[in-house]
Amino acid sequence: MPQLNPRKIISLVFAILVIDGIIGGLVFPVFPDFVRGRSHPELWFGLGSFLFAVLQLLFAPVLGRLSDQKGRSPVFRLAAVGTTLAMLLLLPVTLPLFLVNRVSDGATNGLYAVVKSAVVDVSAPEDVQKNVGLSLSISYLGFLIGPGIAYFVLRLASALEWDDTRSLVFTGLGFAALNVALSILLPETRRGDNPHGRVELLQICREASPVRLAHQLLTLRRTRPRLFGVLALQSLVTLSIGYYNYFVIFAAESPIKLDSQGIALIFLYFALLGVVANTFFFAKVLSRVPALPTIRVMLFIGTFVVLAYGIWGGHSVVALYAILTVDM
Repeated sequence: MPQLNPRKIISLVFAILVIDGIIGGLVFPVFPDFVRGRSHPELWFGLGSFLFAVLQLLFAPVLGRLSDQKGRSPVFRLAAVGTTLAMLLLLPVTLPLFLVNRVSDGATNGLYAVVKSAVVDVSAPEDVQKNVGLSLSISYLGFLIGPGIAYFVLRLASALEWDDTRSLVFTGLGFAALNVALSILLPETRRGDNPHGRVELLQICREASPVRLAHQLLTLRRTRPRLFGVLALQSLVTLSIGYYNYFVIFAAESPIKLDSQGIALIFLYFALLGVVANTFFFAKVLSRVPALPTIRVMLFIGTFVVLAYGIWGGHSVVALYAILTVDM
């Protein structure tokens, strides 16, 4: 294997991650357009979010195993092509194709786990925690840039009387094509040959199935109860922040009735907070605080944040921004 340049590879991986975040941040503001005019649009939007989450749950372990067996680069390319195809499905602004987009995008969206694996592959042992933490901040940077671009594209579309949704989808397709090109340039980071020999995709799917993962978790509960406790807590935290998937339709259909530009601005603010908060936390706070008490305090505050969204967030833009600040 040729000598790898860790700094260049991490930069390329981070660039792919940023662009992936940009694409997501671009199209979120116009997602309500795909369910507008339907009775109970929040239920249709919720179905789309559910399909995305389920497909991601089913396929993220498969992509992770595939990257371990076949290499990181093929999975990056698969994800980039999948995102491009999913974006094409959004050009006709129809509910059925929106739902198909959520299925397609969810099946190829387990990129972050592969990003972490690639970063670990090329990082020095003493830099692993820092670089993995930076990858989280970098992902927020994509969500920061995406809504910013979306806001200016929407302003331009309004001035030129272009269709808002198609303007953002075409912009997203341009970034998706760029990610395909970058994924082709990314060299393989997994070192060594596959110790298990040739492994078929069907076998990988079986090994990464939710049933098998559940069995492994139950085994961990007996053999490594502390590790099982950490994984169980992580699963519960992931469930508790599921309301983020509902945020766009909440802002569009609640009494505050934010339009596409308003949604783009609030996502821009959210992502900016994410970059600042995560960079500060990983750089200044992480090594100085005890883990368990910190987790308890944040979960306690988070409980009241969710209640605040339900009570005040949908009735005042100022309240929504204030709660979002505490949330992040």
